[in-house]
Amino acid sequence: MDNALITVRASSSRLPRKCFLPFGKLSMLEHIIKRAEHYNLKPIICTTDKTDDEEIVKIAIKLGIQYFCGCSINKLQRWRDCCREHKIKILSGEIKWASGNKTVIQLVNEFKLN
Repeated sequence: MDNALITVRASSSRLPRKCFLPFGKLSMLEHIIKRAEHYNLKPIICTTDKTDDEEIVKIAIKLGIQYFCGCSINKLQRWRDCCREHKIKILSGEIKWASGNKTVIQLVNEFKLN
């Protein structure tokens, strides 16, 4: 089973707490977790260590999925540290463009070099 990092935080500037908004009978976050499981992916919540995100951790615990709380200002560092903690060695699958003409994998590899 492949891992799926679900990057989420409660303090969005455009729509704060959007991960908790209802989406049918579930919250947005719960829906995304269930969708990952439906596609035979092992979801891992990747959030920040801020107190705002403690509710996200509670949802992960309630659903029995793994989570990681890390750096709030550097998403790449949070992804890297999450992968280290959960012993994820390879990021694979469909990678969307993340920044300009660089993929997420390229950005992570550049981060590892620095």
